[in-house]
Amino acid sequence: MSKKTTYETGASRSADIQGERYDLVPPEGVEAVARAMHEGSIHHGDNNWKKGLKTSVLINHAIRHIMLFLREGNHREDHIGHATANLMMLKWNEKNLPEFNDLGHSWHIEAGSNELQPQIKDLKKT
Repeated sequence: MSKKTTYETGASRSADIQGERYDLVPPEGVEAVARAMHEGSIHHGDNNWKKGLKTSVLINHAIRHIMLFLREGNHREDHIGHATANLMMLKWNEKNLPEFNDLGHSWHIEAGSNELQPQIKDLKKT
């Protein structure tokens, strides 16, 4: 049974959303992701991404949009919205399609390199 919160007016409500503060999520971010997802649905179909995209693909597209934002801003395309959408799809994958994680749990990029490398401790396990 969930806990109940009673307000100063006497009204009460279940307190089962502890730890989630949707009132703190910027609506501009939600709208930007919704627009990016709409554009994706036009080009690829509704929920195409749920068929499965590898972790590396989602990360690559997110970083690409971040780099484009740093280079040109959001003048031609909402790169922040697209980057965030890719990260949200990645979060969904983490829960629903963990087998699509083609990077493993501990990859990194060495200073001065552009390539992902496994952590040394993971190499010793294989």
